[in-house]
Amino acid sequence: DDDPDRVVENRRRLTAELGVDPETTTMPWQVHGAEVTRADGRGVIRRQPFERCDGLWTDEPGRGLMVLTADCLPVALARTNGTPGLAVLHVGWRGLLTGIAEAGPVELGGDVRAAIGPGIGACCYEVGEEVAEPFRERFGDEVLAEGRLDLGRATELALRRAGVDDPAVARLFDRFEEVVNVLVGPDFVAISLRRPPDWERLLEPVLAAV
Repeated sequence: DDDPDRVVENRRRLTAELGVDPETTTMPWQVHGAEVTRADGRGVIRRQPFERCDGLWTDEPGRGLMVLTADCLPVALARTNGTPGLAVLHVGWRGLLTGIAEAGPVELGGDVRAAIGPGIGACCYEVGEEVAEPFRERFGDEVLAEGRLDLGRATELALRRAGVDDPAVARLFDRFEEVVNVLVGPDFVAISLRRPPDWERLLEPVLAAV
């Protein structure tokens, strides 16, 4: 288990890099659902309960928003008209099927641009038919190949259906291996939870602010 003091210190360092206040930055208690709530600014450096949701949004300047991902995808949304606004989403297969990618643009409102961050790629994401079938029904065959799920492609399609135009969706990384190689090198000294439990976990904290 992580040392709580080190967790707090890492959050301090991350918020300092972006220049936001850790006392008002907010993160969710992620539950693999579709709830997106307005960030309440409760801070990330005290041991306290967070809002049980998988998305946060704000239009308050300087308020930091944070999500944590490993296999799942971080998605950042920006409102480009009217008052600037921002949302961050934690998108896994369960949340995607229940509507997290559609809920984000709805809660944020306005004209929205999206950036899909790094997560597990279609090369590696083996799923059973109990997962494949609902994705096939909702997004078509293009998000599945030989028992593997393209979570990023499915997220793109869901964002389009929510009104985010195709040119406004950016894929920052297309393959999970590329992320690992960028962060830790080709020997896979840190990997996602889909590897043996005695290996180190790759965890991506994603922090953004208006």
